[in-house]
Amino acid sequence: MNPEFNSDTFTGGAWEVGARYSKFDASDFNISGLTSGTASTGTNLNNGLSTNATGFAEAKAYTVGVKFVANPNFRIMADYVYTDYSNLIGTSTIAVSGKNYTDEKAILMRTQIMF
Repeated sequence: MNPEFNSDTFTGGAWEVGARYSKFDASDFNISGLTSGTASTGTNLNNGLSTNATGFAEAKAYTVGVKFVANPNFRIMADYVYTDYSNLIGTSTIAVSGKNYTDEKAILMRTQIMF
């Protein structure tokens, strides 16, 4: 049996399916002082610049993906990523065109060719 993809019969090649979970957690830092320019250490963060931070201190990302390897020189991959944000920093949320967001969704596709 030939493992390479045959375009005449649509046979061969290899499929891979994967999943991933990742988490970013900065909630244990003292973020309440960021809006006033000092952190819990007493260090001045201002340095003449505004430090009115906004955003989120935590993010969880869930990814599922599929990959097709036609032969050793060509593959195509697709991923779906869902990210959930929490633990708001500052007083405002992340807004795009007036709509507040606490999550995001993305579809990623890529190919790889070796020559």
